[in-house]
Amino acid sequence: MQKLQSQGVHHITLVGAGRQTSIDFWEGVLGMPFIFEQPNLDKPR
Repeated sequence: MQKLQSQGVHHITLVGAGRQTSIDFWEGVLGMPFIFEQPNLDKPR
């Protein structure tokens, strides 16, 4: 397998079953702060 070189990551989107549970995991366990919430453009409020 050949290694892939990268200069960085622009963004990552993850979808989970429970919003707050997912946020708690990523912030609490992995230490990644929640900084932006993208509205669902397919279902405007």
